[in-house]
Amino acid sequence: HIGSDHHLKIVRPKDVKGVIEKLPLVFDEPFSDNSTIPTLLLSKFCREHVTVALSGDAGDEIFAGYDKFQRSLSFTKFPHFIQSTLSGTMGLVNPNKIPLLNRSYNFSSRYEKMQEIWRENSPEKALKMISQIMTKSDLEIYFKREIKERNTYFDIGSSLNSGNDGLNRLLAIDYKTFLLDNNLAKIDRATMSCGLEGREPFLDHRIIEFASRLPSEFKIRNNVNKSLLKDVVHKYIPKEIMDRPKVPFLAPISKWFRNDLKEYYYDFLSEEKINRDGIFSSEIVKLRDGFLAGDKINNQKLWNVLVFQMWKEKWC
Repeated sequence: HIGSDHHLKIVRPKDVKGVIEKLPLVFDEPFSDNSTIPTLLLSKFCREHVTVALSGDAGDEIFAGYDKFQRSLSFTKFPHFIQSTLSGTMGLVNPNKIPLLNRSYNFSSRYEKMQEIWRENSPEKALKMISQIMTKSDLEIYFKREIKERNTYFDIGSSLNSGNDGLNRLLAIDYKTFLLDNNLAKIDRATMSCGLEGREPFLDHRIIEFASRLPSEFKIRNNVNKSLLKDVVHKYIPKEIMDRPKVPFLAPISKWFRNDLKEYYYDFLSEEKINRDGIFSSEIVKLRDGFLAGDKINNQKLWNVLVFQMWKEKWC
């Protein structure tokens, strides 16, 4: 429609092995967003054609493009006493003892998160819980040592301008957390690793300042995320092209690591290495075996540990 040239690259597990091994070198920290894999592959692919590339990062963070914002607000819309009662009731029940539901995907973690969200009755707390891969119970199970939680920008809700509405408060937190420490770190290091210059037009300070002053109804209207941005885009690109479900830019690690790439789990998450390091408990090995056997386990938990183990073996 706009006269652009499109290039297609099909990625297979054999293309990924070299990329996975480069993660500790490229990111220089245990950086476990699994979209690092397609981002590195895409950066290398782009560099074959251009030396400078534009990225859309920050569009979702400043114009409310993620579903997590609406979820965080909807989870806490009931009166506090109702949510407190629900949370207390959930605390009396072991989620692993609930028939049928205990077999559903990642149920115990989702149950614990929902209990905590209703107990706190805070959209900011809900955003923090939604953003976590491992819950407090997970940390107690999978780590040998006691874990002490530190305050981060996820905990700045009480210090934000009280004149902001609920959505804009969540966006302020996301701007200081997910955008800064995840997406921008990812795209900068991935592009630089292959000599590609990444540029972020949405980070223009005039756009940031303009968007931060907008009322929330300009960002989410009639349950449509990024509504203002879409209204602008529709002036140039037909709706039938743009109005499609959002597709995460993620690698299919669950499928890959159950088949072609499972040797990484057997190597870095072996019982020998887990016991030798003394950081994680042997429950990690059980989690690995359950996942590889086909259990409904959140593979991102294992991926987090794998990335840490690879980083530790390279640098420590």
